[in-house]
Amino acid sequence: METTVVSLGGGCDVATILGDFGVRRASLPFDWLWNLDTGLETVCDIIVDDFAHSLKPDSYGLTEHYRFPSRLSVTYSSYPSVVHMHSDPFRVPEDHATLVRRIQRFRRTLQDAPHITFVYYRCLEEGRIKRSDSTLRDEFVRLQTEGARFSEAISSTLRRGQRSRLVLVLQAARQHRGIAESLVRDANREGYRDGRRCQVTYAYTLTRDDESPRDLRIWRSQWQRVLANQCGQSRARLLVRRLRVEARELMRHRAKLGMKGSL
Repeated sequence: METTVVSLGGGCDVATILGDFGVRRASLPFDWLWNLDTGLETVCDIIVDDFAHSLKPDSYGLTEHYRFPSRLSVTYSSYPSVVHMHSDPFRVPEDHATLVRRIQRFRRTLQDAPHITFVYYRCLEEGRIKRSDSTLRDEFVRLQTEGARFSEAISSTLRRGQRSRLVLVLQAARQHRGIAESLVRDANREGYRDGRRCQVTYAYTLTRDDESPRDLRIWRSQWQRVLANQCGQSRARLLVRRLRVEARELMRHRAKLGMKGSL
């Protein structure tokens, strides 16, 4: 039985990859947020508080965010570092209603799924926007620290018999690959398991670069290995699902071209 894979952010890369390989079964509340500053610490706070500061229509505000200085960003009032990148629940009631449905779906997943794999990534280049002197090791230590807290927090919410895994992905540009893979390898060799239910493992991928087709192919291939090796997904099924997703995308593209041709 395959595990249920749940994106925790920190940006949309995880949800994008899960969709690309047909693993994403439904939209969940952390899929499309920008949360690469306070990261899993904030995710922990939100889950421990059972989304108390996320469910009401007045949960949002406009914030001058360091990552997006040219505009005001829609954030949670209680978590101003977290940006709603692809929706506007502050002004659009339908977007808030969509988020509420995703929260309810997340709660049901925590309650019902027998095995859950949570995935979160942290990116060196994003970290350096705010902490210009941050090293790869600094970002990895942050990832380890917040991962340990999340593992302990999520274990207390799971019922007897449920199992979970937390996969933490360190992203960095090509020139940092050797150091990044060494950090990940050493951490996985040491291992970390919460006393009850949650195992933590680590992986490395390139930072996503949509301007470089070659690096984008490598990035997608690395994520495919993460899904197969650490998220309990069959390599063969991933390939079949990817082909199906590409076929659907091609059909939608052709349908759009046909609509344009008929105008």
